[in-house]
Amino acid sequence: ADPEIPCVVIDNVRASYEATRYLLENGKRRIALLGIDSRLLDNTFQGKRVGSAVLRETGYRKALKEYGIAVDESLLFQEGLTFKAGIRSVKRLLMLKQLPDAIFALADACAIGAIHALAEQGLRVPEDISVVGFDNTAISEMYLPSVTTIGQPQYEIGTTAMRLLFDRISGKPAH
Repeated sequence: ADPEIPCVVIDNVRASYEATRYLLENGKRRIALLGIDSRLLDNTFQGKRVGSAVLRETGYRKALKEYGIAVDESLLFQEGLTFKAGIRSVKRLLMLKQLPDAIFALADACAIGAIHALAEQGLRVPEDISVVGFDNTAISEMYLPSVTTIGQPQYEIGTTAMRLLFDRISGKPAH
């Protein structure tokens, strides 16, 4: 992010780390990561990769490292963050010799696509494979099975962003 442009975001690294750790604490060891956006892989600012998907991938890698688990590159899927990306990722995932025991999708839409594709193949969530999403969108509660997801405080983000905007318009210094 450009430091001259104020923005309000959660700590994506920590949130993703916590989601991955949750799966690890529940005995999962082969955790697929869905939603790496390949368009962001070359997106840099001041020499650093940026974007929420990149930050979320960083948290995933950090948790695996803490638990002494090497990142299995075959479990990283660069299909994007959409419902259809989740379906595409699972189709590729099902071609692996050994399936993961969990999926961490970097967006709820991607998680729901993954659950949909798993169900089409007769795999049950969470009995056969665990799935965790990210964003806590309304659809994640409505989908069956409901999606375990990492929430974002949308109201607080919105009100803080508006306060920062009003401060900027009125000439108050950013803090």
